[in-house]
Amino acid sequence: DERRNEEAQQLVRALERNTDLKFALAYSGGANDDASAENLGAITSGSINYKAGPLMLAAGVENTADAAAGALESTSVVGVSYTFGPATVGLAYSQQSFATGVGVNPDDITETYASLVYKMSDVTSLRAAYGSRDTQPNSEVMMALGLNRRLDKKAELYVLAARGTDGGLAHKGKLSGDGSAFVLGGIYKF
Repeated sequence: DERRNEEAQQLVRALERNTDLKFALAYSGGANDDASAENLGAITSGSINYKAGPLMLAAGVENTADAAAGALESTSVVGVSYTFGPATVGLAYSQQSFATGVGVNPDDITETYASLVYKMSDVTSLRAAYGSRDTQPNSEVMMALGLNRRLDKKAELYVLAARGTDGGLAHKGKLSGDGSAFVLGGIYKF
């Protein structure tokens, strides 16, 4: 019903205006146009963020309907960050579950990441991250150190050095095996 949908949207807008609570919902009907496979592979997702002073909490989930055996079925993420003075520390945990048809899949993956952003000035920040991805039989590890320099409200430059072991950059940086990366880049927001 269109009226209920509009009322729900008004409630969401009122909550977002009057609190530090933000949430989002999304649905994708799947990629198959065949009527017999309607909604096959449909994706639903949702997230919620709460900010209270220097503390921010976040959680999200994404599910794929009727995922084929071995395909990614669900991803859940929780995170927290805290800002004190010029530093912000963060921690995130993710669980990826793969479809098996029955039971727990040994291919399920957990990821844990810690990060630090240190504001050196109004335009320069130092960033560091460490993460692990638990897969069988190895635990992949990723470490990164970067420096960002904001040029104006729309543009910034950055330099990043990263290292991964046991494929630690393969999933986040697209490098296979043990590897290192050095990146010099820029971002422009239109």
